[in-house]
Amino acid sequence: MSLDEYERRDYCTLVKRMKQRFGSSAHESKYLGMLENRQRRPGESIISLCDDIRQLTNKAYSQLNTQSQDIVALNQVYKIISPEMKCRCIDNNCSSIHEAAAVIDKYFFYSI
Repeated sequence: MSLDEYERRDYCTLVKRMKQRFGSSAHESKYLGMLENRQRRPGESIISLCDDIRQLTNKAYSQLNTQSQDIVALNQVYKIISPEMKCRCIDNNCSSIHEAAAVIDKYFFYSI
């Protein structure tokens, strides 16, 4: 999306174009609802679930820095998984959703 010199100097135009490009707070509310309601689908891998939660977290909390988004995403995964898997993640000092996905995937594989 390119802007001519006039558009770059007009605040209202810049805000409008940025909302078109990046979305608005209404979109963040939509993604927050999707994030809160997200559950693991039958046959869905934990890696796929975690990737989706990460993407929804980025969209729902775009104003947060990456570290804060990681914490929110990890807590959302903790709400979905079993207490046993949550304990395994905590015992393994998981500090990101990707670390938790690896731990869950490892233990899930061995429990089959």
